Amino acid sequence: NTMVEGEEHKGFVFNEVKMQVLTEAQKFQYPNDVSHCIDFAKHFTEHYDEFAKQLERVGLEGKRSGEKFIPEECLLSNIEYRKKLLAGLIDSDGYVNKKNHIDITTKSKRFAKDIENLVFSLGGHSNIRETKKKSQTMKEKRTYYDVNVSFENPKQIPLKVKFKKERLGNRMKHNPRHIAIECIKLKKKRVFGFEIDSSSKWYITDNWMVTHNSSFSIQVARRYLEKYFGTPHDSFDMEKYMAYTNADITEKIYSLPKYSPLIGDEAVRFAWSRDWNKAENKELAKLSTQIRTKKLIFFMNIPKLPWIDSAYREQLLDIWVWIHSSFAEGKKTGYAMIFEPDRNQAETDSWHLDTLKKHMRKKERIGRFTEIQRLFRIVKYNPCFVDAFPFPKMPEDLYESYLKVRDKRAFETAKEQIS
Repeated sequence: NTMVEGEEHKGFVFNEVKMQVLTEAQKFQYPNDVSHCIDFAKHFTEHYDEFAKQLERVGLEGKRSGEKFIPEECLLSNIEYRKKLLAGLIDSDGYVNKKNHIDITTKSKRFAKDIENLVFSLGGHSNIRETKKKSQTMKEKRTYYDVNVSFENPKQIPLKVKFKKERLGNRMKHNPRHIAIECIKLKKKRVFGFEIDSSSKWYITDNWMVTHNSSFSIQVARRYLEKYFGTPHDSFDMEKYMAYTNADITEKIYSLPKYSPLIGDEAVRFAWSRDWNKAENKELAKLSTQIRTKKLIFFMNIPKLPWIDSAYREQLLDIWVWIHSSFAEGKKTGYAMIFEPDRNQAETDSWHLDTLKKHMRKKERIGRFTEIQRLFRIVKYNPCFVDAFPFPKMPEDLYESYLKVRDKRAFETAKEQIS
């Protein structure tokens, strides 16, 4: 409620609004008569109208700065609406520096998370940093949340405030995390659910992020322990058998019992060819020879075999399992294609990847709708191919346990490396 000329009115007030934003807001017409008032303090007051009724409908009426949020229907609207929504947030509350960095500061933790989800849904990347600072009206420090926003092409955000729009510049920055999702409202119809559908074993989680699937290696390790160690299949210890860093790998090589499985999840961190010159990775490669001494079964989860450094690929790998998920036949099915290396000493390409590439190019691209039998006919040209078989979906409780371990170890480690 606000006081205008001694009378109480139900309405809302915008503080420190840029003129470009006001001009844009006045383009929208509502059924009721709308009056505007811009005073010298740059306060913008609008009597209770259709827009205010909409705020009331979605539960935003009366919310203070520390309580505000983005309604779910807005977060799940079409992609153009979400772009405009984000632009409005940046125009009004955001800061754009000269290096294309975008930040939005808020007192509401829920609002910060909503902005983060909004950015992810548009193919951008975002993170939240909690900070203590003084407000413009209070002397004591309070908790605020700084939301960082980045896009491969920041120009796609339709900003209205001129200097913010100009600061975004034309610089493009490629990042595999930048993937956009479009939500389209449909009528009721019969639908089919599926878990994962990608030859790279990636899928979209509930926070819009691309995630690597380790389902196959976990299930194999679990069954192996059940058969040869007598470990009940429902008591698989993720923390014990999974590793995410060089330090993890080193510690588990020494501590795990003989013949144990060791899962190097997100193996790209320590086995990626681009990082091979790092001293710690070279030392780990030497240490990995002890895996054979202890007879450990080492799983390396990585999107593509060529990404693994040749030292691992040509000397230490005994089996390559290519995971392909398909629903070409109307249902989602996961397949494991097994390859073993050519140990001919004269062969420099132990996995005959060049042969595989040659036949892939001759036939067709491999996609999610490729018939599995057609794919089998192609991979059989590779002399290293052994067999292929379908495998089941990971049990829900096991998958939840995996997510907890992955989030705890993988992302904390990434943050440490960045800082």
